[in-house]
Amino acid sequence: MAKKYKICIDAGHGGIDAGAVNGNYYEKEAALMIACKLGKALALAGVEVIYTRKDDSNIELEERTTFANKNAADYFISIHLNAATNKQANGIETFAYSEGSTAYKLAGAVQKELISATGATDRKVKTANFYVLRKTAMPAILVETGFISNDVEAKALFTDGYQTIIANAIVKAVLNFLGIEGDKLMVKRYNYLLEIPAGEFRDTIKELMEKGIINQPDGKLDLGYDMIRTFVINRRAGLYE
Repeated sequence: MAKKYKICIDAGHGGIDAGAVNGNYYEKEAALMIACKLGKALALAGVEVIYTRKDDSNIELEERTTFANKNAADYFISIHLNAATNKQANGIETFAYSEGSTAYKLAGAVQKELISATGATDRKVKTANFYVLRKTAMPAILVETGFISNDVEAKALFTDGYQTIIANAIVKAVLNFLGIEGDKLMVKRYNYLLEIPAGEFRDTIKELMEKGIINQPDGKLDLGYDMIRTFVINRRAGLYE
């Protein structure tokens, strides 16, 4: 019988700890939404999922690691949004405690899939002495899903579509890493322009619609994120000029 894995999903911050903030965007909120999508998709694939928080609760770092350790989780995944004083800073990066570890290898798999799925700037896998990485008894990674301090990324990170893209990418990487066949990801189809994550994704489709390259024969786009990303890459390469 195949092993049933238990994964602890940790939505960063919460409660009085808002995390990084940009106007009306609060890190704690997007982190929780992404974490819940991630957990739901993992559960659909047969993984046992536990959460350090599923609401706007203030959970101390020690409580988070103690919870994961007491429940004997096999892996720990912490979800965050990044921030910098330079508002142009952008991209995704994934952390593990030490190089060469199982966690570092998982971080590499997750980072690779996230960049492939989103087209975001690859800030690579890094090591850090974060409490949740240091004090967990199981392999643990921390994913910085994008910069809330960057207005373009912040807008995308608070859309259901982009959150689903991020969650699915992490799930795909985790399932492949664990050798689990997953065919029940929350694959979202985008029928209308305003459903597409704001920023380069939406701008690309809008431009191609205006040029007549993309049309809506039945009034719907019916695009998956993989196709949208292909359009984005081709546009960057100047193929539609």
